[in-house]
Amino acid sequence: MRTYYPDKLKYTKTHVWVKLKGRIATIGITQYMLKRLGTLIYLDLPQVGDELLAGITFGEVESINAISDLTCPVEGTVIKDNKRLLEDLDILSNDPYGEGWLIKVRIANLKQLNSLMTAEEYKKYTENCAEQ
Repeated sequence: MRTYYPDKLKYTKTHVWVKLKGRIATIGITQYMLKRLGTLIYLDLPQVGDELLAGITFGEVESINAISDLTCPVEGTVIKDNKRLLEDLDILSNDPYGEGWLIKVRIANLKQLNSLMTAEEYKKYTENCAEQ
């Protein structure tokens, strides 16, 4: 299966994506990262009401191959978490850009999104990662 990079999302170098609607950011992890991790066995997410800082770990995902920290791309407050994933990690693996979203955050500073990559920039970045 080819790696997919939805155009309407913004991306980080830590393989997290952001979808913005008003001041609400839906945050998830990319298909690229999921392919590298392999079969998932554990996911840790923040709770509703938690305050998150950009560039700081907000959770972790564990596979049979590795443990990876999830780094928050924006500062804000968690307003919703995807508890379904805690019971069925296949949702995340099978639909990372749809039903597999992780958390929704009310963004404190929209300008932080300016530092994130477009789909094209992220695709080039992952191609460089694969070469290393």
